[in-house]
Amino acid sequence: MIGVRIKEQRVKMGLSLSQLAKQANISKSYLFTIETNPAVNPSLAILHKLSGALNMKMDDLIKEGEKDLHMSASDFLQFRAFLQERKAGRP
Repeated sequence: MIGVRIKEQRVKMGLSLSQLAKQANISKSYLFTIETNPAVNPSLAILHKLSGALNMKMDDLIKEGEKDLHMSASDFLQFRAFLQERKAGRP
């Protein structure tokens, strides 16, 4: 579960929910929901923010056991466009 990996890394880094939420620029309540509710499916943009704040590669954040979760071609293209916009300085 992504939420478990996020919480494990957050605790390992000695960060509170508030500190990580601030670093990732997301709300504390949404971070808590991600960490505690396995049904929550955060967007790629949120996962990108969290992986950066946690000093993790996205692959490590989203992997499930020994198998990696694979995204669809459409999701990949959306994520690539998101990264290109961020690189260009657009929110």
